[in-house]
Amino acid sequence: MIQLYHVSMVYPNQVQALSDVTLKVGRGEFVFLVGPSGAGKSTFVRLVHGEERPTRGHVIVDGRNVGRMRRSELPLLRRHVGVVFQDFKLLPDRSVLDNVAFAMLVTGSSRRDIRRRVPALLELVGLRDKAAARPNELSGGEAQRVSLARALVNSPAVVLADEPTGNLDPDTSWDIVQLLLRVNQAGTTVIMATHAKNIVDKLHRRVIAIDCGRIVRDEAQGMYGDTLDSAAAEAAAALEEQAGGSVRPFSGLAWPGRGRGDGRGGSSGDWRRGSGGGAGAGGGWR
Repeated sequence: MIQLYHVSMVYPNQVQALSDVTLKVGRGEFVFLVGPSGAGKSTFVRLVHGEERPTRGHVIVDGRNVGRMRRSELPLLRRHVGVVFQDFKLLPDRSVLDNVAFAMLVTGSSRRDIRRRVPALLELVGLRDKAAARPNELSGGEAQRVSLARALVNSPAVVLADEPTGNLDPDTSWDIVQLLLRVNQAGTTVIMATHAKNIVDKLHRRVIAIDCGRIVRDEAQGMYGDTLDSAAAEAAAALEEQAGGSVRPFSGLAWPGRGRGDGRGGSSGDWRRGSGGGAGAGGGWR
């Protein structure tokens, strides 16, 4: 489903966000991406979503090399890769309904499909009665539910959640995670970048730990803080080699705290061949 081969990402300011990353995420997996701030988690999300192109290596999503896609092809990719952002990224001058509908409008969906799909998604996330509200009238949890509905509205094969609970209280955070679990149970691949140790440790899903742009741990049923950061791990390995025996790490170095039976319709075809017309991004959908 998602494959990274020897991917490195160096930004124009010479910051190296990822360094020689190779990994695979299968269809229908639920994966936590963990690590300290600045480790490279958000860069991973942007690369898979096509917002950035790798400096070196290849990012493959459903058989397509994202780094080689033309700009005109990216909307087709984004029909099948939804993103949930920590800061919501809602359009402030549009209603909840229009914020979710916009994600379908820009990918060329028909007005009929938008009118059918958007209310169903608002029902799923418990916001049907907030359809006419503007973002400034929502709580943080409600705004994140809108962001999730927008990510799901095109029936994506993959949902990337970039710190979706970072600005939420614990109870609301669990509500968002429960929605992501429901989505995953329906066959959607979910990758959640997070600092939420309690959530990661409770769910025991696959955990990929990144530090200093490198993968330092990949476990099928992992915990949040089962490893040292990479610099500490290298130091411990060097000490062990010098001592000729095992070195016990300092505890203080741990990081702080599609089966498709859901009516997905025409979007379930081979998106790589493109799709028909629909509403243009500049028009209304009602």
